[in-house]
Amino acid sequence: MNILIACGLSNYKLHSKLAPLIASPRVDKIYIVRKEEIAGDKIECFCPPKILRRIIMLAEIYRVAMMFYLCCRVQIDLLIGIYLSPHGIYAALLGKLFKKKVVLLTLGTDLFWNIANSNFRKIWLRLLNLADFIGARGNNSAEYLIKRGSVPPQKIFIPPNVFDFGEFIARKKEIKYQIISVGSLVPDKRMDILLRAIVLIKQNIKHIKVAVIGSGKLERRLKSLAEQLGLTENVDFLGTKENIQDYLNTSQVFVMTSRNEGLPMAMIEALSCGLPVVVPNVGDISTVAKDGVNALLVSTFTPEAFARAITRLLTDAQLYSRLAQNALKIRQDYKAEYSLENALKVWEGILAEV
Repeated sequence: MNILIACGLSNYKLHSKLAPLIASPRVDKIYIVRKEEIAGDKIECFCPPKILRRIIMLAEIYRVAMMFYLCCRVQIDLLIGIYLSPHGIYAALLGKLFKKKVVLLTLGTDLFWNIANSNFRKIWLRLLNLADFIGARGNNSAEYLIKRGSVPPQKIFIPPNVFDFGEFIARKKEIKYQIISVGSLVPDKRMDILLRAIVLIKQNIKHIKVAVIGSGKLERRLKSLAEQLGLTENVDFLGTKENIQDYLNTSQVFVMTSRNEGLPMAMIEALSCGLPVVVPNVGDISTVAKDGVNALLVSTFTPEAFARAITRLLTDAQLYSRLAQNALKIRQDYKAEYSLENALKVWEGILAEV
């Protein structure tokens, strides 16, 4: 079986999704069309030339053209789009044109935003229903697809990312940061809310230190906002890092202020290092982050609400200790679910129907 995938994502996140497909004896070749190179067993990657990557429209035209070419010249048995726009659009339309099976993998941010908030909701629902299978990040997303998206339950499956808990072990070092946030600096992540929450937290914890790991198109704007809010000495924008576990192990609390999420792996990485998390009660987050157990879930999406939760966690030693101990239990509780064996089992059920 040959698979054609349209996607973005970092190499690390993409590998966690590709691992079961690479391991499957049913899969012979995986053709990937994306903007950056990725290597691995069974993988052949096609990227726009560097000169085209600078112009978004030209890069996308190249990717669509390459997918069309591959569908014409190679025996493609399954098309996979990861994220609805634009990759899901490409996969769904080409699948319809070439009469191929299609899998759309939603990440949560795309699903909840496009269906709930978009003026083009009907178009997105039609796109979803063009797919033969839809991968959801968790039970909340699956129920949302059924109730709000009118998607037949038999189309939905929940493919877990492959995650090696051995790579994220709690090795506590001297605490450098009270707060750490990991994620792309893009609008959906609403890092501005975190920065405004820090201003409020400083009223009780004057020398609060925050690590922001990630990069994105809002980086310059967020740095400017931090300066305007008087947070230059409090917030370190560290950019993209490969050794995230080193930063998690020198931090106390993981915070995420995203407006939309699926089931973020950054949160799971933090929990596996023994960090309690303060996160929004959206998407599939609550399937792993339990309020008052290993996390404080925030339902009111304001800087004040996040500031209250973070301050409470950092100033209540008994609460912090209990949540930190429970955070580590994720290693045992979810080890089997995020194993390669389990992910392969889920995917084999889909591949058998192609």
